[in-house]
Amino acid sequence: MFFKYGSTVFGLEITLRSEEKLIFDLRDSQKVLIALWRPSESEIRLGHSKDVVLAEVSSQCTISPENGAIFACLKDRKVPEKVLDKNAWHEYLDSSGRVKEDNALPLELMPLSFQEISGQVLEDLTDAIRRTVYILRWRSSASCVHNPISTREFLWSDDGNRWYYMPRKLSLDVTVSHQPSISERLHKDIVDLLKAGFDEPIGRVLFREAWSQRYQNPRSSLVIGMSAAESGVKQCISQLAPSTKWLIENLPSPPISLILRKYLPDLETRLKIKGRVFVPKYIIDLVEEGTKLRNKVAHLGAKPPHFEKLKEILLSINDLLWLLDYYCGFEWTMDQISQKTRQEIDHS
Repeated sequence: MFFKYGSTVFGLEITLRSEEKLIFDLRDSQKVLIALWRPSESEIRLGHSKDVVLAEVSSQCTISPENGAIFACLKDRKVPEKVLDKNAWHEYLDSSGRVKEDNALPLELMPLSFQEISGQVLEDLTDAIRRTVYILRWRSSASCVHNPISTREFLWSDDGNRWYYMPRKLSLDVTVSHQPSISERLHKDIVDLLKAGFDEPIGRVLFREAWSQRYQNPRSSLVIGMSAAESGVKQCISQLAPSTKWLIENLPSPPISLILRKYLPDLETRLKIKGRVFVPKYIIDLVEEGTKLRNKVAHLGAKPPHFEKLKEILLSINDLLWLLDYYCGFEWTMDQISQKTRQEIDHS
């Protein structure tokens, strides 16, 4: 089966003549062929900026007979067998019961085996383009924005000539933004914090940066997120036990998960939960997992975790930081903690 993934690269300052394609043929080692080019006049008329670089990676791979049958159904505009919910297909079918032409199907409707192969191929192709662009800008010292790559299309073909759109993932990571009204109490708290000389904790500042990077740069998001957790723990300890400040700032610290398990419960905090000082076990476990993943990413160049795992780690860090603020005496931070962590606290 043939696959093709196209993307747009922004801000990559390299010289490419009109109609020239820069080809990187890796079919002998990594089974992919990558091409980069400036948009043609016809592509510019379709809406592409003349300043971007278009990138495309293609590959050919063997698939299982089960998935081969699913692709055959898609080609014939038929509903595959073993779909998860046949009723959910109705809006994508015409009056004869066939899939509407040029209809981009949601990946979530497809059988699980298809979802797995689609995810693996997409990950391999996107990684091939990312590595090509990043090595190109590194080796050539080309100017480029921090995260330059944006998705255009993901296609498949059974003969390498006629191409069809791959079913795409429609589920979104929905974050409900919070726009608080400034009550009298909130106003007073802000004034008191300002008068007392407080600033937003550095761990919280780093977390905001990590959270903002989770889509476009998951590797940076993980590294910055773990730095946020470590900074939050150190700042909390130095505030509650000022005599330890020099040690924390100048000596290597034990793993953060060990501090949370062994040291934090004995710390004399300004507030307690049910007479105790603790962090829910699931948060410590995720922080420990995040530390291991961060070390592999930062020191060995490993791939970042999948988005859902990254999100889970970041959300655990978010709650950890709110808990640390609570132990430092900011009672209002308990209102910011997630429902999951509240339940863990209630059952502890």
